[in-house]
Amino acid sequence: MFNKTTLSGHKGNVNCLCTLDNILYSGSDDKTVRMWDIRTGKALKCFTSCFSEPVESICTSNNTQFYVACNNEVLLFDTRYYKDNELIIKSPSSIVCTTDGDDNVVNSMNINEDGSMLAVSDDNSAIGLYSIKNENKNENMNESDSVVQCPQYNQEFMLSNNIHSGIISSLLFNKKSHKPDSMFLYSGGFDSIAALWEINKHNENIENNQDNQNTQVTSNILNLNQINVDFTTQANPNPNPNQIVNPPYIHQMESILSTGVACAVGDGSISILSSTLNNEHYSINLVHRIDSAHDGMVTTLTALDSNTLCSSG
Repeated sequence: MFNKTTLSGHKGNVNCLCTLDNILYSGSDDKTVRMWDIRTGKALKCFTSCFSEPVESICTSNNTQFYVACNNEVLLFDTRYYKDNELIIKSPSSIVCTTDGDDNVVNSMNINEDGSMLAVSDDNSAIGLYSIKNENKNENMNESDSVVQCPQYNQEFMLSNNIHSGIISSLLFNKKSHKPDSMFLYSGGFDSIAALWEINKHNENIENNQDNQNTQVTSNILNLNQINVDFTTQANPNPNPNQIVNPPYIHQMESILSTGVACAVGDGSISILSSTLNNEHYSINLVHRIDSAHDGMVTTLTALDSNTLCSSG
């Protein structure tokens, strides 16, 4: 039995969702971001006049700062800067980075659990990794503080090779790792490919060169397009027509439970992936598929808790 709650306010398609504790962030084609209280379903703040184009991605690792991707920019918002009764926000705290080229849109981003690394993907099938150094030690800013001490960002290196042949639409740091010296990053795209990157986070010799052997980056690939054909035929003999027409592009990924990753897929399904470690190497497996998630594309999803997914299409 599912209980359905509708949050009303956006005047366009919802492109991205992000949750932390009892706060839900939503970004839309209407060029706004809204903050919601999950417990009451009420909107807390509306961020408007900050974005020139539809909002593509939102991520956060703490309850005071969150990042928004719009057009070719990544923007930082620090909620400590705004008053509690200030419902309409019209300016960001700072601009984090800008991609090369006006038409090179930031499609997705994700921040790791301790807030030390930001991953950003663009139209060129490249993934930029930025280290974050937050020097603002004051966790309780006063309303009289007029300037937010924003974090410092340094681009470490770019992940760019022939794994993805199309736009990378989703990035997700994997919270579970059997290797304490490594970070693991999922990427999914409009080529129906899901990849898992292993990055040695203590490497001191990283350079911005995809051929540099010192980057210590490895990857594993799962092609949802191939799996989707067999799985639909066997598990869903009477599929919704929309699920046949739309290709299984990966629109967004979200961590669930301790080992799983839920994927919002263009054919109307939600696919559940799991990573396993064998002989010091990770592999990705498709463990479950929800065929009747939506009549059309599933464009975004987020985990409200360990047992609840919120999806939009």
